[in-house]
Amino acid sequence: MVMMMGESGRKKEWRVYPECHSYVISKCGMIVSLLREKPITLRPRPNNSGYMEVNLTLSEGSKMRTVHGIILETFVGRRPLGMQCNHIDGDKKNNKLENLEWVTPSENQKHALRNGLMKPYRKLTEGDIREIIKMISTGLHTQGQVAKHFKVKQSTISCIVRANNEESIGQDVREIYEHWLSASIIKHRTINRVHRHINAALKLYGKDEIKEAINNYKEIIESSEYFFNYKWGLGTFLVRGLEKFVSENNPFDNYRRGESSPYVQESKMSERQIEWGKASQSDRIILENKWRKELKDGNDEKRISG
Repeated sequence: MVMMMGESGRKKEWRVYPECHSYVISKCGMIVSLLREKPITLRPRPNNSGYMEVNLTLSEGSKMRTVHGIILETFVGRRPLGMQCNHIDGDKKNNKLENLEWVTPSENQKHALRNGLMKPYRKLTEGDIREIIKMISTGLHTQGQVAKHFKVKQSTISCIVRANNEESIGQDVREIYEHWLSASIIKHRTINRVHRHINAALKLYGKDEIKEAINNYKEIIESSEYFFNYKWGLGTFLVRGLEKFVSENNPFDNYRRGESSPYVQESKMSERQIEWGKASQSDRIILENKWRKELKDGNDEKRISG
């Protein structure tokens, strides 16, 4: 924590931005860059949604970040899973710490309804929103039909459904998502796009099995002892890689560098098929003799070692 004097003579509390120590943040919403010899106060600009943003130079390159997110992450802590930032007075440009809080999507919507902050929702009461969720959950009505019934845009219904889905995500799903984020393989900014994949995986494996598979995957891709190093996002990992990396399928043996790995043997077979397809008839005879000799030599080695 750093204390500095403001123009009015009052002391301001500044803290280093946790994601990059080249920026210091004040409770009143100011962001100062220390990347150059002379500190520079960044000038936020509104994005398409009206929230103030600044361009930060981070380890992965130049990134746009919302000012409210920076303030809360610096002074309150990392955004809890599934939570959103709420501007208490409804002013998106007022990013003083005292005006910001982490809330659930449902709480954010109720705050917007009470204060008339979201235009698409001004025609809807809290009772209407409960009825919309009930109608959609029956599966008997499309979002378009519900939107027509309540005389609002379909995008409004989509927002309500999406927020309700976030609220209904189970604890096991959230725990697996948080575990993935803590592994620092590929980060996701929201659970929305992957929670269905997690739910599907939980029908096949237990929560602890999935978390252990994530640990196995992280260890394998980060070690030179193994030949597999491709980084997937969580959704792709659960669909394409989960079965390969659960402990019962011996991922450490399968991906270890060496001739004994079944995946190495499978790769060699693919290479041989390509080589065979390109060879002429006379070359195929040579290849066949060569592979027979390699097979015989391998079997002889196994007999000796056995």
